[in-house]
Amino acid sequence: MSMKFKTFFFEALLKYDEVMRGIGQKPKVRVVVLEKIFDIDPTGLRCLKDFAQRCKKQKIRLILSGVNTLVFQTMQDANLYDFIKKENVFSESDSEITGSDLEM
Repeated sequence: MSMKFKTFFFEALLKYDEVMRGIGQKPKVRVVVLEKIFDIDPTGLRCLKDFAQRCKKQKIRLILSGVNTLVFQTMQDANLYDFIKKENVFSESDSEITGSDLEM
């Protein structure tokens, strides 16, 4: 996957948040599927952290799904894993997210 696509993906999260706030939509939970993201650079980390902070400020639970080992390790190194919280991060080996995982 090209660097340009990854950066676009994470920047698109921020744009998505802006659009949803603009139209007055506030979900209880947001699920971001990262199964096609094989690594994350500092720009992607910054965008993801900004998105996570926006979710927290709006009291929206953020769930990351399909997180591979490299992305997980990078998130841990950047203290992003602790910010998002362990129970909200699902690895690529987790078979599925159930309804009970989405409860607030």
